[in-house]
Amino acid sequence: MSDFTNKKQQEYFYAYSSEGSGNDSPFYKLSTTEDHGLNIVLVNKVEFFSEAHKSRLKSGFYRLDDGKHRWMSKKGDFLADIMPNDRYFILEGYVPSQLLTAGNVILTIFLNRQKLGEIKIDCEGVFCRAVMLNGILDTIVRHKVLISIEASHVFVPAEQGNNENDRRELSIIVNKGGFSSANVFMANTEGPARVTEHPYFDGDCVICGQAARFEFDNWSLHRESFVCPHCGATNRNRQLARGMLVYLAKRGFCYESIRALAVSDDLVSLNILDTDAHYAVSNALKKKKFYWISEYLPQYPWGKVLGERCSNQNLEKLAYKDCAFDLVLAGDVLEHVRLYKMAIKEIYRVLRPGGAFVFTVPFISQQYENKSYVEIGEDIKNDSLIGDAVYHEDSTSGEGALLYRIFGRQLLEELESVGFVVHYSHDTIPLLGIYECELFYCVKPMIGTNDVE
Repeated sequence: MSDFTNKKQQEYFYAYSSEGSGNDSPFYKLSTTEDHGLNIVLVNKVEFFSEAHKSRLKSGFYRLDDGKHRWMSKKGDFLADIMPNDRYFILEGYVPSQLLTAGNVILTIFLNRQKLGEIKIDCEGVFCRAVMLNGILDTIVRHKVLISIEASHVFVPAEQGNNENDRRELSIIVNKGGFSSANVFMANTEGPARVTEHPYFDGDCVICGQAARFEFDNWSLHRESFVCPHCGATNRNRQLARGMLVYLAKRGFCYESIRALAVSDDLVSLNILDTDAHYAVSNALKKKKFYWISEYLPQYPWGKVLGERCSNQNLEKLAYKDCAFDLVLAGDVLEHVRLYKMAIKEIYRVLRPGGAFVFTVPFISQQYENKSYVEIGEDIKNDSLIGDAVYHEDSTSGEGALLYRIFGRQLLEELESVGFVVHYSHDTIPLLGIYECELFYCVKPMIGTNDVE
């Protein structure tokens, strides 16, 4: 488990607006010091590395590729559930031999910043230790508590001959930690009870409107994680729905959730086009007369009617009249469109003045150019792959949808060149179960103005 190949991750949060940010550039870095209430394992995994100052993360965790274990720096925090009858705090992990070169490792455990006890480790390998609570529960008034761990010392892999580029300060590898009413360490069971293995939010789903616990269970695809246990909506689904509700609020229709919209009799004068017919929003709204759905089925003629307010559409050449819709939604669609610039122009065409194109796509804010996976030829037969073909899950295709690109900042300029007023944000909103998710909110100005209302 002593794997030092996990490189530093430099992560930033950005926002963008065509109308300017008040800074030198409309594309600017936001503050990352806000406490979003997210499990601190996630908050502290963000590392800002400066070549000038050689700064390193002093408190937090570095995720290993397996998603189950985390290198801890000198200190680390996480949240865990605690019950009135709990007697022990259990910590499981791994101590690498490199850490023991400076002597035994002492781990000091704090509960809500109050010292709970110490764990001494004097040999390499997997460990599991129990610390008695000793009446400390008398001071606990909440079922969720902050656990802090501080190691007596750290090591730097590059200074010990392991991966010369890895200059992180590391201590132990943490597998899990939590509370138990039984001495699970002595009982040699699988591990502590009620361990918070996955960071999560407690909040309300902006789609179904129900209170939910959104668990983070997929390190490699966090945009597809935080699934609502009631309606199945993902992180990015809720971000898209939030953008939709923002637009409707600007038009005077205010709803707390898509479900509330679904049971309303309003919006008879508005037309909404959704390019995804198979997710929580479409499930909720498909019977509403203002809501239209498109499918992408190349085996059928474009424009073919597939059902009530549902038709077969190619975004590169939409079979709709000009100014047909007030709002167009696209959840992770453009990255699968061969000629996406044509699609953007078509969406602009079918929007009414003052209408909005609200969408999500895989987006890397640190890079300008799109990362292409397919080289586009004169026609589709002359396209060629750049490396192996990459497919994303698609409910209408067993093989999946071919990935053409992951977008960079050039997309912002391309949207503006068509005429859109562009607002981009990268948001974490715990109460809505949204974490590090992008949203593009693009408005077609009113005729003769730059009015986005």
